[in-house]
Amino acid sequence: MQIKDFAQYIERNDVYPVTVNNVTYLIYRYEGSLKGLGNAIVLLCWPEKAFKNPKALHAFLCTDVELDSQTILEYYGKRWPIEIFFRES
Repeated sequence: MQIKDFAQYIERNDVYPVTVNNVTYLIYRYEGSLKGLGNAIVLLCWPEKAFKNPKALHAFLCTDVELDSQTILEYYGKRWPIEIFFRES
């Protein structure tokens, strides 16, 4: 199932707020087996005021299941400009 299709089934009581860089996101956390990866974490995130807006949905994958959601998002926030640089180079 695609993430955008799965996200339709997530309700407000299934998410919790996490604040990163002064922005609050509503997070749905899945931890479990993923095809080809074994145990991993998938975070589905929406800005607080855009919950359930499919255009605002972001998904993050992490294979370090020891990390909490806050730390994962902080790492991605620092890493993302590096990924953009590599893609554009």
